[in-house]
Amino acid sequence: MYLSIFDVATTIFSIILLIIILTAIISTYKSNKAINAFIIASGFYLLVYGIVPAFFVFNKGIPNKFNSIFGTHTQYSIILFSILCYLIFWLSYVVARRLKIAPSKGKSRSFKVTIKSIEGIAWFTFLLGLLGFIIEINMYGGLWQSFNNIEIVRGFKETEIEDGINNPLVFFRLFKFFIIFSFYIFYVLKNTTNKLLYKIMFFLTLTQSLYILFLNGGRTHIFIFIGTLILADAFIKTKKKNAKRLFLLIFGIFIALFSLIILDPLFSYLTYGGSISYDQVSLARLLAQFSFPYSNLGFVLNNEFDFRFFKDTYLWVISLLPAFILSRIGFVQTSPLYEYNTLLQNGTMLFGGIPSDILTWGFFQLGIVGCFLVIAIFGFILGKVDNIIEVYNNNILLAPIIIRIAFYIGMMVMYADLESLFRVRYDVVLLILFLVVLKNSKISLLKPHY
Repeated sequence: MYLSIFDVATTIFSIILLIIILTAIISTYKSNKAINAFIIASGFYLLVYGIVPAFFVFNKGIPNKFNSIFGTHTQYSIILFSILCYLIFWLSYVVARRLKIAPSKGKSRSFKVTIKSIEGIAWFTFLLGLLGFIIEINMYGGLWQSFNNIEIVRGFKETEIEDGINNPLVFFRLFKFFIIFSFYIFYVLKNTTNKLLYKIMFFLTLTQSLYILFLNGGRTHIFIFIGTLILADAFIKTKKKNAKRLFLLIFGIFIALFSLIILDPLFSYLTYGGSISYDQVSLARLLAQFSFPYSNLGFVLNNEFDFRFFKDTYLWVISLLPAFILSRIGFVQTSPLYEYNTLLQNGTMLFGGIPSDILTWGFFQLGIVGCFLVIAIFGFILGKVDNIIEVYNNNILLAPIIIRIAFYIGMMVMYADLESLFRVRYDVVLLILFLVVLKNSKISLLKPHY
């Protein structure tokens, strides 16, 4: 096989990135004896900025967007740039982990949280989610009909915003994700008490959550959702045997990737119709789905565009406001980053949006400086998140919550759009707040009922 100088450089820099990230992961794991958001984020970082480009060096069936990158200096420059960014990310994370603010003297940060108050949170969020769940089903003509409108449901496209101006109910369908949050709270209650009601609510919210995730997130998010429960159960059985836990996590990720390959035609059939075919199933096709961060960086490094000057740090707030209220005050919404990115690259939104990875997100704000600043802030945030979940490393009851938080915060390496996080993944934000409340309270959830 002939390898150009660009291919050789790409391979070498990918190996360097691999060594640096594995060093960071091993160091972090030895220090904390647990899987956390930093380890998950590092794994995704290695995948999209190292493994994917290196794989397509040796597999010439490259994604279309790689054609303008491969065979140029950009091919390896992307990985070299990502190495520098990862070092900033790692340093910022370490600083955040070590920088712990002690409570003021004479002031107690503890307050009383009872099982009853947790029950209230579970029921309140369930009812909010149920409202959005019912509205969405009715909007699309029933439970089964919603599957026929799956692309509309997932996309939240311009037509829906226009409908939201005349129909306020469109806004309330966003409440459906409260059900996912309530599911995890009912999971805690089911294993804390012996009430039949909470076992029923656990299975009810489980089925509703799977329905919501399939319509709005697809197979990857379903695998993560189910995976949190399977891994949590495995962690419970292995208790404090950290080596076994790490093996289970790695094995679980391998099975998930294998399942993505095998089940991809099935989900394609359920989403778009047609027939189930395994003719084009391959590892290359799977990895091509993770190629957009690399091609995104290739685009921003090679093209000129207007910087957004960090307006995406607050535009997500405006995007969550009801369209019928914004229309009354004459407010015109600015295009979100994923739309801006997609129109720059494709010139149209007809083929769907292109997500913004963490480095591209920073680059769109203020070029290389924006990139360095954003990755440093991201590392710092991950450090603080891991400080929170570290408190519950040995709490088997909260394992599904911890794993879900770690996965989705880590996945922001690939999906950094804040609008997406706060629109359809806000259950993760609520779960973090839930852990913060427990951390600063006097309640103990260390004795599950089995």
